[in-house]
Amino acid sequence: MRARLGEPSFVRPTRVLLIAPSQRITGGQTVQAIRLLDQLATEPEVQVSFLPIDPELPGPIALLRRIPLVRTAVNELVFLAGLLLRVPRADVLHVFSAGDFSF
Repeated sequence: MRARLGEPSFVRPTRVLLIAPSQRITGGQTVQAIRLLDQLATEPEVQVSFLPIDPELPGPIALLRRIPLVRTAVNELVFLAGLLLRVPRADVLHVFSAGDFSF
C-alpha cells in the first residue's frame, strides 16, 4: 500500500541475513561480508543481521573444536540450528559461497 502525500509511511525495513565466514577465518569472503554489513547498516530501509558459517561454540562445547571429526559435526549442528531460527525472520538471504576452482 502506497502512502499518500503528507501521510507518514509505515513500511517495515527489508530484513537481510548475511551468511558468511566470521572474522575468525581470514580471507576475501570475510572482508567482503564485513564491508557489505557495514554499508547495509547505514541504510534506513534495511535491517541487516549476520550468521557466521563458523559459529562460536558455547561454554564447554567449545572444547570439542580440538577433536577433528567431532568439530565438524558440532559446527554443522550449531550452524543449522542458527539457520532454522533466523531464516524465517529474514526477507532476503545473502549467502557467501566459494565457487569455481578456488574451492
